[in-house]
Amino acid sequence: MYAALARGEDNAADFADNVNKFLDYFGRSRDRAALQARAEAASNAPGSDAWYLTQSNRGEQLRQRGQFAAAETVFAAVLDQLGATPSHRCGTTLVLLARCHRSQGRLDLAEAGLRQALREVATLPRDHGVRALESNLHADLGNVLMLRGDLDGAEAEYEASIAINQELGNEGDVAVGNGQLGTIFMGRGDFARAAESYRDAIAAFAGLNEPAMMAVGYHQLGCVYHEAGALAEAAAAYRESARLKESLGDRQSAAGTWMNLAITIEKQGRPVADVEPWYRKALAVFDEEHDQVSKSQTLNNLADLLCGDPARLAEARALAEQALAIAQTLDPGIVEIWKVHGTIAAIAGQQGDADAARRHRMAERRSFAAAPIAKETLRRHRPLIDAMLAALRPPPRGPLGALRGGPRLPAGQPAAELEQALAQMAEGGWTNLVTALRALLDGTRDEDELCAPLDREDALIVTTILHCLANPGAEANLPPAGSSLAVKCAPDLAR
Repeated sequence: MYAALARGEDNAADFADNVNKFLDYFGRSRDRAALQARAEAASNAPGSDAWYLTQSNRGEQLRQRGQFAAAETVFAAVLDQLGATPSHRCGTTLVLLARCHRSQGRLDLAEAGLRQALREVATLPRDHGVRALESNLHADLGNVLMLRGDLDGAEAEYEASIAINQELGNEGDVAVGNGQLGTIFMGRGDFARAAESYRDAIAAFAGLNEPAMMAVGYHQLGCVYHEAGALAEAAAAYRESARLKESLGDRQSAAGTWMNLAITIEKQGRPVADVEPWYRKALAVFDEEHDQVSKSQTLNNLADLLCGDPARLAEARALAEQALAIAQTLDPGIVEIWKVHGTIAAIAGQQGDADAARRHRMAERRSFAAAPIAKETLRRHRPLIDAMLAALRPPPRGPLGALRGGPRLPAGQPAAELEQALAQMAEGGWTNLVTALRALLDGTRDEDELCAPLDREDALIVTTILHCLANPGAEANLPPAGSSLAVKCAPDLAR
């Protein structure tokens, strides 16, 4: 094959593309990277079939390695070369570009790109390939809407994808869609139906002899059990997922499941000696595969684990600072650098290093606020922010909207209505945030004092209110209100 690529034979790039997919399926990332390098060296002129296949594979490999901005640049260049005329290749590239946006937290761009692709694909002849692409677009749009908290919209997109795959006789993709519906049930708190969906998907993949997809299904099932508090069942599902992945040679994906297993074991209250080896095992794989994003996240998780032992605080801080050093070389939104700052702040606080704790708490808040995903947080909590600003800036404005899923606040006497809503929030467990908001209403404006007991999402609400108070009209730049629910999904059950 390498010789055929070097000679520029017509079918060489297409054959290399098929081999790339085979290597990807079995987790042979280094072999895949070597083949991609040879394909790029032999790539033909921009716009040719060989060029398109090679560039698409290049972008996808960058995306799978967590280099989302670089992958986005590749896919954008492919789209530019393909031109404005709708085509199957344009639609496929829009899917891949949307996945880059989604992974970077730009859910608005991801949704817009997928809806654009659906409109364009609708103008193409309705052959099997176009219908399959349309199914993928609906499924990807469902994933994005799920992350945006639009469960009903996500369910409709998944159902549309399933219907197309049933029409095409794609049993495996029907199983994928039914598994994705499990994420909907999980988001609604219906863990029994979610688990049933994933078990059905696993059984379907077993019948189709697709162990790689069975492994993903078991991982998802572990996530459901974990959320439901069935920790022993979660650990068993994660172990089976990792076993299947290892049997296929996909150790990098297995390492991701080992991390989930470590978190579950820790939540079971088991000793550090039972948890730490799983993080160490995953870390060795991420080192070997040069996966810097996962390495930073694993180091941070390990530091968080060890800081529970006063005798290992120095070791924990060294691990967290190593995680930070790596994270600072990467996209902060992708590596979620705010979590590393939070870990270091917690450790520094335990060590009595108040200045470092304060600096890293502030860095945690600032980095989270600057990340694209913060827009989704603000979108979900915009009614609460508007209500607070209305109460803090008399005279009051009109209807204030629903707070945290509560009733709409009528016009007039907003402070009294807000107090009632705050009381409801406190009953719902939002006590630290309610305390901070009441302190704001009482005149406190010190950010560190207000945010000290808050998690990063609640702190974002408070700092946004402070910013708007100091900069009249700044709320006009906030994202419009949206759903109050967002779901943290497990890795996609997708092909």
